[in-house]
Amino acid sequence: MMYKYAGQMISLSLLHGGPGPHFMSEHMYSILTSDNVDFEPTLDHICSEEIKIAISRLNDADDVGGLLEEVSQSAVLLEVAGCSPLVRSMSDKERILRTLLKHFCLDNIMVPLQQFQEGLRMGGVMQMISADPDLFRSLFVKSNRHLTASIVKAMMMVTRSSTGSNRFSVENRLLSYWYDFLQDLEEGECAISLEDLLIFATGCDHEPPLGFFPRPTIEFNHQDQISMSMLPLANTCGNVLKLPVGHSTYESFRENLVLGVQCCGGFGMA
Repeated sequence: MMYKYAGQMISLSLLHGGPGPHFMSEHMYSILTSDNVDFEPTLDHICSEEIKIAISRLNDADDVGGLLEEVSQSAVLLEVAGCSPLVRSMSDKERILRTLLKHFCLDNIMVPLQQFQEGLRMGGVMQMISADPDLFRSLFVKSNRHLTASIVKAMMMVTRSSTGSNRFSVENRLLSYWYDFLQDLEEGECAISLEDLLIFATGCDHEPPLGFFPRPTIEFNHQDQISMSMLPLANTCGNVLKLPVGHSTYESFRENLVLGVQCCGGFGMA
């Protein structure tokens, strides 16, 4: 029933002017909104790496002996999919592949999808979606929009020291470096992307539908000025990115920010 509850929550959000979920693929949205979907599943539509590898090995079999061996290794998958393991010739390979892909890409999701549709019927949302799927597409389908320097700049607020202080003067220089750095990332001039930077600061590669809470913040790491810390710090729980103040040139600033993001695969300090 969890999928029904998810559908109800999304219905309530949309009915009250809230955001859409933005998590579906085009194929999934087509299945959601139409009873007759012209969809030919492929390996790329398989989410489970274990299942994808097993089906890929079946696909790579180039003779009956190899196919029989892979069918034996994948007996559990075939049983789950209701697929006959009988192999008489290589023509059976296409039947097996087609059955497995259909099961794991379509049949396996139909019950959860029906529960989800039932939840969306709250307030008549599912009925409206079915009547005009294109109108609601942008609310449900994941956007391929890439981050830009201006989006990241607007997304993150900056915490400054008192106007006229020595620290404020240092921060002016660092902000100039920061904005140049965002532009270089957008133009592909660095070994990392804007998405990598956002992951470093927040743990997300894009802004959530409801936005970030708390809002991502830029701070300046004056506390380590004595040791002249050169690398950035991040608090992904608080969505805080601390910029090092020990750089007197943009080249040094850019090099160390790229290094910090590249060397930090998780939470905490680069």
